[in-house]
Amino acid sequence: MLKKLFYFTKQERKQLYILSVLMSALMILYIYPDKKTTDRKAQFTFIKAIEKAKIEKKQTEIKTPELALTPFDPNKISESQLIKMGLPRQGIKSLLNYRKLGGHIKDIKHFKKMYGFEDIENKLLTGVLIFPPKQVYSSPYPTDKNKDSVLSKRQYNHEPTTPFTTIAKPSITKVKKDININTTDTTELKTLYGIGSFRAKRIINFRNALGGFHDINQLYNTRHVPDSIITKHIDKFVIDSMSIHKIKINEATQQDLAQHPFISWQAAKLICNYRIEHGKYDHPKELFKLHGLDSVSILRMLPYISTH
Repeated sequence: MLKKLFYFTKQERKQLYILSVLMSALMILYIYPDKKTTDRKAQFTFIKAIEKAKIEKKQTEIKTPELALTPFDPNKISESQLIKMGLPRQGIKSLLNYRKLGGHIKDIKHFKKMYGFEDIENKLLTGVLIFPPKQVYSSPYPTDKNKDSVLSKRQYNHEPTTPFTTIAKPSITKVKKDININTTDTTELKTLYGIGSFRAKRIINFRNALGGFHDINQLYNTRHVPDSIITKHIDKFVIDSMSIHKIKINEATQQDLAQHPFISWQAAKLICNYRIEHGKYDHPKELFKLHGLDSVSILRMLPYISTH
């Protein structure tokens, strides 16, 4: 009985032989694929990877954001409207802080003094910034038809005028002293009301860490110095941009870059890695090509870096 169970006819044995040969061939093809097919697949994969890399490079190139500006009054516009127009976040923050402290924007030049707006071209702002017309004082009393001058209240009410001698008061000319914030010392700063030794030292230390103030509104970023004190004296300060110390990004190490308040350790690493892969920077604005750095951070760095 067992013998019959494993008994195959001649035809069945032939079919089993053919089936085993086919299975062996399939296994060989699976284990050892055709070299031409493999090369073709590898070539296709390589070409596809190159095309994908080109697309990703084009998409990841960071450019200066385009502004969609519409006419607005910088003294009244809301934060959401400023963001919608694509203006730099740091500039928006500076503007809102300035308005909160009672500041009033007078013209385009004044608007660009806001830290974060300094790189916006004047031609983009011309005709966009709206300022209310200056109010001209008009006297409530009618003018004399025979004279160009305005009648005084006493003349208008037909009251008798008493001759009197006018004593000229001595004119006092206040000499405004400008303090160069990039070269001053603690002794000069302490002459200002509300700034003692501690606050003067905080301002000087922050200035030295930056390499010099690029914009006067950067004073508001000084820790432990109230904004009200800065606002009280901000008109007394001037900036000498020639005294700003710049970092040479083609020579600086990652540690050198990371010591600057506006450059994080990760940003310093990206800057150095790009220099290693692509060679020295030709211009500081090449930082916009780095994937991983936002445009606001780059704009803060630009005044403090150079390529030579």
